[in-house]
Amino acid sequence: MKLIENRAMKDEEKMEIQELQLKEAKHIAEEADRKYEEVARKLVILEEYRLQYLVVDIIKMLKTITFWVNCWSNYRRDQGPSHG
Repeated sequence: MKLIENRAMKDEEKMEIQELQLKEAKHIAEEADRKYEEVARKLVILEEYRLQYLVVDIIKMLKTITFWVNCWSNYRRDQGPSHG
């Protein structure tokens, strides 16, 4: 009978330890989920900023191209008909 009681106590202790480990694992998983969501939000923000800078760069390039096309058009216009 004593052996059965000892085994029961050991089983109970193991269950208590496992319950604590389960609670800790749940806490760790919840914390990991929160961190993942935070990182995901930050990545979205960074991507938005990156796209904004990309758009600004494209606009600058288009302005430069427009400037040079206008310069070329003015140059061609000022040259008049070619001497032939």
